[in-house]
Amino acid sequence: KVRQLTQGGASIGGQLVVMSGLHGLLNAPFCSACPYNIYPSVVRAQKEVYDSLYAYTVVSSDKYFWRQSEVSDALGFDALFDKFDAVPGGVNKHGWADDASMMKLALDKIPKDGTPFISLIVTSDMHSPYTRDEAILFDATFPGVEDEILSEYMRRARRLDEQLGKFIAELKNIGVYKNTLIVITSDHQVPETYCSEAMNAWKSSYIPVLFVNAGEQWSDLNSQASQVVFCHSQLYPTMLKFVGVKPDKYVGMFPPMTDIERTLEYDFDHLEYTATSNEKLKMIYDLEEKMMLCGYFGTKLH
Repeated sequence: KVRQLTQGGASIGGQLVVMSGLHGLLNAPFCSACPYNIYPSVVRAQKEVYDSLYAYTVVSSDKYFWRQSEVSDALGFDALFDKFDAVPGGVNKHGWADDASMMKLALDKIPKDGTPFISLIVTSDMHSPYTRDEAILFDATFPGVEDEILSEYMRRARRLDEQLGKFIAELKNIGVYKNTLIVITSDHQVPETYCSEAMNAWKSSYIPVLFVNAGEQWSDLNSQASQVVFCHSQLYPTMLKFVGVKPDKYVGMFPPMTDIERTLEYDFDHLEYTATSNEKLKMIYDLEEKMMLCGYFGTKLH
């Protein structure tokens, strides 16, 4: 279970938190105000290990939506592909390429010569609002769920799950699955604005995180970790650890998720950073400033 410490926020802010470990502000103003900062990132850290690493982002909208192009550059990605690069497929009601098209595009861009790669895939079918989207062609019924919005949300989740299954199956077919770390998560929790009363009663305040091929160390910790609440910013050091970057790289604020004892000391489940009062927002700004000025994960931001 992962708790996002700030309330709401733009989706691009969530990507920054996951890929850099930096704590995002409400609506990610540090991202839009300073898009050209050289952020620490999983990509930059891995490029220190693999000289020929190819890193690319796949987005369902256009490259400039949410300042995606600028942020991809700031995080060190080599290429950004959008809906106009997608193979022929469906388009959802937002006018974005659907998840099936995004998965196909991401697979198509995997280097065929064995070059190590990082692929960030920003899916779209789960995006709010959750009114019926007839363009999402997938039949799924949920006995006992009468609320239309909740049912539509579940239908989209089931379809995304199916697409992820096909993506992983293809990774196996092309022979790269065993050597690929797969992280499945969300940029932020479901916003209440688009939820029905029944859905608000059902939804969780936590963000799900799934690790595939994380190794025996995580498998051994998994039962214990399922009882611990982590924070969004811990995903960055955790991914670095799983792909072999040594722990002495971590000079920042938050420990990797494999460090259960240090995580418990923060008690993320009871940190009240979600409030938007001036006092709470100042706490968020102070926290982020510390992270940037301390040389977060070995990288100083100016």
